[in-house]
This record gives sequence, C-alpha cells and structure tokens, in this order.
Amino acid sequence: MKDRYISLNKRINDIRNNHILSMIDKPNASSHTYTYNNPNIAPDMLKKDRQYDSINLSNTTAESRQTNTNMQVLLYVYEGSGYEYSLSHQGERLAYFEHPRTGALHKHEFVEIMYVISGSFSQYIAGELHTFKSGTFVITDQNCRHSDYISDQNSSVIYIQVKADFMDIMLNHSNQTNQLQNFLFHALGKQKKEESILELLPNKSLSKEERKYLRSEIDFTMELLLQEDLLQKEHFITLEYGLLNRLLSIMCTYFTPTRHSASPEEKEQLILYEIERYIRSNYQHVTVSELEDVFHYSRNYYANLLRKYRDTTFLEYVQNVRLTEAVNLLSSTGLSVKKIALECGYENTSFFYHLFKKKYGISPTEYRANIIKIM
Repeated sequence: MKDRYISLNKRINDIRNNHILSMIDKPNASSHTYTYNNPNIAPDMLKKDRQYDSINLSNTTAESRQTNTNMQVLLYVYEGSGYEYSLSHQGERLAYFEHPRTGALHKHEFVEIMYVISGSFSQYIAGELHTFKSGTFVITDQNCRHSDYISDQNSSVIYIQVKADFMDIMLNHSNQTNQLQNFLFHALGKQKKEESILELLPNKSLSKEERKYLRSEIDFTMELLLQEDLLQKEHFITLEYGLLNRLLSIMCTYFTPTRHSASPEEKEQLILYEIERYIRSNYQHVTVSELEDVFHYSRNYYANLLRKYRDTTFLEYVQNVRLTEAVNLLSSTGLSVKKIALECGYENTSFFYHLFKKKYGISPTEYRANIIKIM
C-alpha cells in the first residue's frame, strides 16, 4: 500500500478496489486473524497462498485499540462479508469474524475520538445500542464502558486515541479560541463523572455545499494525521498536534453535540450551550424566532433555560454579548463608535451609548480614551 494518499476515502477505496479483504478464503474458525507488521505492504502480496501468522483473538477489536503513547491513530475497514482490516503505526491486521457480532465490553485509558467515514457504526453504551451515521464524530472518555456492534454492512471508521493528561495539556496550551477550550472542557469534564458519550453531528444550518466541503476538509485532515502517525518522521508529534487542533476547531465551529446519558439536566445544559454558542456567532441579528427555526424548540423553552441556568432573559443575554464585543472592538481597533455600534447590531448609536453607559458606567468614547491613557 502507498505511504500517502490525497484523501482518506482514496485510501479506503484502494483497500477495497484491490480486494485486500476478499483475497483470502473464508477460514473455518469463527474468529481468525492474520497479522503482518509492515504498514507499507503492497496489495498484491495479500493473496491466499501467502504464509500468514495466524492467531485466534476473541477480543481483537478491543485489544488492538490499546495504546501506550500520547496519541495513536487507527483506521478500520469493515466488510459485510466478515473481514475486518485495521491499520496503525503498529502494523496492519486482517481478521475474519462471523457478522453481525458484538465485541467485548471495555473501557479505555485514553480519550477516544471516533469518526465514521462511510456506512454506519454502532456501539452499546449503558446497555443501549447507538448507531452513528457517516460524517459523525463520537468522543468517548476513559470512564465509559462500551462495546462495538459490527453489522453485516460495509463501513469504515477512524479512531484518534489521546491520553487524557495529554489532552488537558494540549487544551491548556491551545492557540485556539476560548470557545474550543470551553467546548471540550465542558464535554470531557462531564464525562469523567458518568458513563456517557458525546455525539457530534454537522450543524443543521449548513447548506448542502457547505456539508460537502466540510466532509472533504475532514477527510483530507484525517488522512494527513494518519500519514504522520504511520510514518512517524522527524517532528511528527508537532504536526499531529496541529492537525488534531484543526479537527477540534472544526468540531466546535461546525458540529452540534448530543450527550447520550440519562440525565435531563445534562441534556438541558447541552442545549443551552448550543444556544449560547449560536447567539455568540450571530449576535448582530439573532432573534428568538431564529432560534425556533434552527433548534426547533419553543421560545418559552429558551427563556426558561436562560432563566434557570443563567438568571437572565434572552434580550439581556444578547445585549451582554453585543456590549462585550463592543468593548473588544473599542480596545483593539480604530473603528468609529458609530461603526462599532453597527458591527454589534445597533443601528441607533444613541441607544448604543445609553446601553453601554448603563453597563459600564462610562460612554464608549470615554472607555476608549481611558484605554489610550493606559497604553
């Protein structure tokens, strides 16, 4: 197999088109695994007369997804016929199982970020079966016991395994926005206290073209990340770090999280988090009617969430976001106060002055003058 591909889908198509998973006769055992440690093995070497090392592994999937490094990337291609192919820097693995099957119940010593490339993939969490469609991210923390359910349909999945302490270090030193840090600290912090997973689906507001571009961006970035982890050349850790940060940024910007847990309060807080994120991204023009169209809940529901968890109203919350942005623009740009008012969603400059002075005790002009004095 080639070292490099222009996209992850090209790599997977190469695996399937060269019949890697169907060149070996179906073994008699219900679970049989063929391993070969060279990750650059060519497809034409995978013929049925090749002498393979054969081992019987009942828990192949769980056992082969363990890592002793800070980060590891694994590609899995599942064939409905029963063959399962995996690729990592540890080598390649080709296994046969009777499908459908349920893997061993297990939990990790790392944070696992799973991305469904094609088909669908299912897991049992807390006794309930969850099926994730193509284009979905799933974040599973180390506290969550789960098992994989492999159907008789073709699918492909990539796993990024990150040690929890390394993830914390990465977030603490991230050059990304606070939104990225808040998103993951919120998600992973809650997961440590309960057995739950975080499913991330593309935002409903994305157009068909935007979704297509997003998929190609993720596919390209995932392939680069896999390449770096396979080859592990000089500075590969730094490159992996940057690529993972890029993926996390994409998740925060273009995906909506859903926590699979039994707590109604957790679900409310996740919905509130998404509402707040939407308001911060669209503060110039956002309305309650717009929230109803995007998230499909009633305006009373949003009002109750803000009152319950933030002790504020929708209007007060939006005004606070706008005025916070106004402070940022006054401090970091040379825009006129009138232009800043328009940028923050206020066509009436006098009304903007009134709200600003009510909140901060001084006018926007006075605030900027004080900043200049300090500098």
